[in-house]
Amino acid sequence: MTSAFAQTIRMTLAGLEAAVLLVTAVLLTKLVAYRRWKGMLGVVTASPKPNLDPVDMAIVRTVERAVDGVARRLPFQVLCMPRAMAAKWMLDRRNLASTLFIGIRRKGIGASLTGEGRATELHAWLRVGERIVTGRDAVQDYHVIACIGGRVEARGKAERSAS
Repeated sequence: MTSAFAQTIRMTLAGLEAAVLLVTAVLLTKLVAYRRWKGMLGVVTASPKPNLDPVDMAIVRTVERAVDGVARRLPFQVLCMPRAMAAKWMLDRRNLASTLFIGIRRKGIGASLTGEGRATELHAWLRVGERIVTGRDAVQDYHVIACIGGRVEARGKAERSAS
């Protein structure tokens, strides 16, 4: 396979994976209570900032493009939490440590993680090292209320880039 062809295949597969995980995340956030699915994200943790090699950064960029591209093309709105969840799950599958942040706007306490009521003051974003993978919009306006690290069952593998 040529390099361009292999890259096209990788992006197509990442896009399909992103589509399945985005739909799953949207359904979970809209239909299932948070307490029932929060364990699927990982454990509440401090915010590690692992140094990433160029190969890992290429993987992170692929996941970022796949999640963003698919989310824009789905026939429904995909908000910040499902985008961060899907990207986190994709990076977990690739054994790359990431941290999902949930923040609240400093100006007041808002509605819900799903964005219902359009007065949402909560925001979710995913970071790998210093790079914000999803939800980079105005993160400086939010006060972090939760940091969720590697998956519980794959914690040792997911933390490989943190050491």
